[in-house]
Formats: sequence, structure tokens, C-alpha cells
Amino acid sequence: METAEGIIVEVKTAWYLQTWDQTKLSIPSFGIAKKNGWDEKTNDFDGNITRYADVFCLHHENDFKQQPNPLLTDNWTFYVVSTILFNEKLGDQKSMRISTLSDVLKCIAIGYSDLKEKVYSAGRYRWEFVAEFHEMVKKYL
Repeated sequence: METAEGIIVEVKTAWYLQTWDQTKLSIPSFGIAKKNGWDEKTNDFDGNITRYADVFCLHHENDFKQQPNPLLTDNWTFYVVSTILFNEKLGDQKSMRISTLSDVLKCIAIGYSDLKEKVYSAGRYRWEFVAEFHEMVKKYL
């Protein structure tokens, strides 16, 4: 998904409750593996394995008593993470749990009302990082 500001957001969802019978709650896990890019001109993979989003928005329901309703945004908890932080702290890791968000990445859960500002802030951080990197490279060329 791309915001009006041009920030590319990858959205991930996980639930504690599943549609099948459970003896205990599931442990939410999110796939964060790097992917092979697609070249629209050649209609083939481009061979560039990376995380293409600027920001990952990870959310899960926090009401364990009933099947989640995605339209009830008060029942969701969100974590917004810059891809730079993923790459720096998790490297080539392919998946993670909520505990990784809080323990390793030091992310704080937010509500729906704070989501837009957090996505913008995390996306802006990546753009500033890329701009600084390009300026550094120019000095050595």
C-alpha cells in the first residue's frame, strides 16, 4: 500500500483466535522475509532481494474472548516499524513474534487513532536516512 505522501507500507495481521477449535490461544507471528523484486518492463523477477516497504504496520486483535472483527478498530493494537530498523536489528530473519517487537525493536503498541502519524514518522525516518546515505556516497565518488 502507498500513502498519499509516497510512503510504501506493508501491512501484516495476526490473531490470537483462529476459526478452528483451539485448546489455547495462538502465538501471533508475522512474516518479514525479504522478497525478490518484480520488473514490470520485463515481466520477470529483478533479482533484487530486499524489503521493499518503507514501513511495516503490524497489527493484531487484543480482544481474546470472541472472533475478531476487523471493522472494530478499538479492538486492534498496532506496531509501526521502519524497514531500516528491521534490517539493522533483524537482518535476514524471516518471521517474528510480538515479543520481538517489544523486546528487540523496543516498539510500543499504539491505537488506531495514532496510526497515521506513526506511519508518516517512520516513513520520513527512512527517507532521511536514504538522503543522508546518498550524500555520503557523493563525497566518495
